[in-house]
Amino acid sequence: MKRKVILPLLLPIFAAILIGINFISNESSDMEVASVSLVFPNNAHINGWIGTPKQESAEERKILAEDTEFSKMEFVENESLNILSENSTQKLTVQASIVLSGHDMNNSIHRPEYCLPAQGHFDMKTLPKTLHIKKFGDITISQITTKQNITPNDREPTVIDCIHYYIFIGNKQITHSHIERLLLDLKDRILFGKVQRWAYFQVSTPYGALIGRSKEDAEKATEGLIDQILSQIIDWDAIKQNQ
Repeated sequence: MKRKVILPLLLPIFAAILIGINFISNESSDMEVASVSLVFPNNAHINGWIGTPKQESAEERKILAEDTEFSKMEFVENESLNILSENSTQKLTVQASIVLSGHDMNNSIHRPEYCLPAQGHFDMKTLPKTLHIKKFGDITISQITTKQNITPNDREPTVIDCIHYYIFIGNKQITHSHIERLLLDLKDRILFGKVQRWAYFQVSTPYGALIGRSKEDAEKATEGLIDQILSQIIDWDAIKQNQ
């Protein structure tokens, strides 16, 4: 009986301690930065794709903390490098972004499941997927499939299919799971007094009948691009130290 009375009293106290630790840690300027570069590989080093730098939107800048850092790139298949298959009728366009959190990570980094609905995406399904990175080996990354209404102001919607991939990168850790990232961050703060400035990598690719590319074709091309990008922007030696 006593345990039933004491436990509800302890939970608010424990929560208050965690909030205090989080607040103090966020105020610290001594943060361990994610082992990832915000500079996408030079176009010449991406086989089969041409990249164009993009600016983050005003909406993205408005909802995230001021010290959040962004890097965005739009990649288009380059048929002169023979990446397109014989059955391909249209070039794929891939939107890629890297977001580096600020001191207040709670207002600097997010899961795409939170922001995609605001962009007209629906029918979201998220699954873990194993990808092979040449510089490291197999990693688990989150894959989301969605449908997107690209004419939200029209009476008749125009709907396309999309695939999205994302992963979180810490100082010496990577994870595809938002929950695992929070637990890792909490453990580091409480046990080691360490605050990580996590980064978030995401790519998005439309496919389907209106795009002229199958899901299988889009997955193969996009995952090949992810391999090239992550092989070059992540310090895999630092990640291996924590394996």
